[in-house]
Amino acid sequence: MTQQRPDAGGDSFGRPPRARNRAEEEKEDALLDQDSELYGEKWGDDWPRAVIGVAAAEIKRLRVELELSQHDLAEACAEIGYPIPRNVLANLESGRRESLQVVELLVLAKALACSPVSILFPVAYRETVHPLPGEPRDSLAAADWVSDVPNSTSDFDISYQLPFYREIAKARETRERNLWTVRQAKEDLRRETRLEKRRELQATLSTAQANVANADATVARLKAYLEEDGLRVPIGLP
Repeated sequence: MTQQRPDAGGDSFGRPPRARNRAEEEKEDALLDQDSELYGEKWGDDWPRAVIGVAAAEIKRLRVELELSQHDLAEACAEIGYPIPRNVLANLESGRRESLQVVELLVLAKALACSPVSILFPVAYRETVHPLPGEPRDSLAAADWVSDVPNSTSDFDISYQLPFYREIAKARETRERNLWTVRQAKEDLRRETRLEKRRELQATLSTAQANVANADATVARLKAYLEEDGLRVPIGLP
């Protein structure tokens, strides 16, 4: 099931978007401001509750933005395959529940049409977060840390791996796409008799073959980097 935002013409349950007046929007904003205060510095050094509180506030904000009731969100989670009862959501959003399981985070992110990391560290709504005990950190740096995205301003000590894996996957996709072009161009050349058209096909074939070679070279280079650092090449990558 794919959740739709109100401007997409309705929600995932087929209901038309409900028009909200200015008073409703202001009331909604006030409630979200209260949540921001509640889930901000209130807990001080209580790091686990601070992490869950930020996530709970963001879950509520996203739910309200999508015009879903807690019952709607519970139904969406059940439809995904992992039920999260409405009372659990209510307790989480109110701060009475002080835990959020990883599996719940994943299912809620799917139901709310966002990424799990954006629930933990809502960059657009919080300048700082608490990804670890101690002093708050820049929210974007924290999100990049969880996502394994290099960040020049981050002070997290990490050996980045996913960027290499992403580049290998991208090169592999380029390779497969150009291999298809090579096969198609060779097949067309066998049938084509017009000289000018054959020249065009030959140029296309040469370019695609060069792209395949470049992709192979890129994969080999990236694999060498990984092996040099003692990192494993993921299963399924060439």
